[in-house]
Amino acid sequence: NGTISGTDANLTSSLGVGALVVQGSTIRLSGTTLSAAGHGFSVATQSGLLADMPAEVPDGATQAVISAAPSAPSANTVLVQGGQITAGADLVHVEGAVANVTISGGAQASAGSGLLLNALASGTVGSQVGFVMDGVSLSGDLAADAASAVSATLRNSATLTGKIDPVSLDIDGTSRWNMTANSQLRDLSMASGALVQVSPPSGGIFKTLTVQGTLSGAGTVGLNTLLAGDGSPSDKIVINGGAATGATGLRIANAGGAGAVTSGNGIQVVDAVNGGMTAPSAFALQSAVVAGPYEYLLYRGSKDGTSPQAWYLRSEAPPPPPPPPE
Repeated sequence: NGTISGTDANLTSSLGVGALVVQGSTIRLSGTTLSAAGHGFSVATQSGLLADMPAEVPDGATQAVISAAPSAPSANTVLVQGGQITAGADLVHVEGAVANVTISGGAQASAGSGLLLNALASGTVGSQVGFVMDGVSLSGDLAADAASAVSATLRNSATLTGKIDPVSLDIDGTSRWNMTANSQLRDLSMASGALVQVSPPSGGIFKTLTVQGTLSGAGTVGLNTLLAGDGSPSDKIVINGGAATGATGLRIANAGGAGAVTSGNGIQVVDAVNGGMTAPSAFALQSAVVAGPYEYLLYRGSKDGTSPQAWYLRSEAPPPPPPPPE
């Protein structure tokens, strides 16, 4: 256990990690430039080493002395305020440890692996990570393996640009997440004013935002949709076994459609699978959705009854023009 602080320093690690954080330690950097060939911060635990050592038999004794079971790993802390962190691998790499990470004060950071956070298990022990972006704009991905749990927070006009897989995310009313690829979240909570904006499709490939747990709050999700007839492609929100309980606004951007009448289910923008549920007030259009003479409205449930929890955009034929005056 211990604390290492650096203020207005210039640190370089040309062979490995920038800082190794273990056994309940704290790293606090303010206005510091850190450049590392490997991970910027590597958080690990030495818990369990004693359990792997053979039992000792002291001289003259007839029974081995059994080492005590290792205690639960202590939380490690990484605080970065301002400055610049450049990592050749992951920005923050956590392996089988508990970590609380806060990046604030306009700090700049980049990761050669593309991962701002990589939370992994060590053996059978998963990582538990709190990751806070406070007033910073960072590009990169947040990742966790199946044994690890990550809770990420965007606050005070923070902007994250990248993908998430799978992490719980909380966004305050001043912050946004620019989603650049298919992403999976355990839970997504958005305050009023929060924005998740899906990047435009590339090569005709649209994206999926999957929530495994609860989608709550009153934020906005920006989706790209080719506004045409039934079954046209669109970005989607997928509630996979969880529930959409909030009042999420949908901001629909036309991805090149000329508009058309939908006579069937329409264009699916929210799906619910594996028992996923959506409240009747879970989604609403934030503004009018129009392509050519066609306006699209949002409906809960498919017309054919196969997907009662899904949401669709549907249009109708525009009214005929009034007859010319006599």
